[in-house]
Amino acid sequence: MRIPSGFVFAPTKVELLYHYLYPKIMNPGFIFGVPSIREANIYQCHPQQLLEGTEEDSAYFFTRITRKGGKASRTVGGYGYWRISTTDSIEEGGAKVGEKNTLAFYTGFQSDKKKNKTNWLMQEYSFCKERNGEEWVVCRIYLKKGKK
Repeated sequence: MRIPSGFVFAPTKVELLYHYLYPKIMNPGFIFGVPSIREANIYQCHPQQLLEGTEEDSAYFFTRITRKGGKASRTVGGYGYWRISTTDSIEEGGAKVGEKNTLAFYTGFQSDKKKNKTNWLMQEYSFCKERNGEEWVVCRIYLKKGKK
């Protein structure tokens, strides 16, 4: 499906959770009418590969993360890893309904003494729930313009 001229996909945090992530969780095979969020295992390739073939400077993805003991593995095999820099609550009607994690992409290994931070950033949106097992999240990946 071709996106109409002038269309900008800019959902709010709450819209991402309730209009996109919730239907994906309830029916993983659900296909959205507008191809603004692709399904991909973002932990299998470098972020640059995920944006290849798009004319945009950012893209949204549905992906699954696996948590053990409340912690998620965000290692990108052979390329590096995503590291959380900030976590914000997503609230609706005064109640916390989800979280937005902002992550930076680092090359190398987490055990390296020198951390090699890149300009690749990710915003990861998820519902509040038990922090073990596999869960769907929606992510926005983009390249920060500017220094480095």
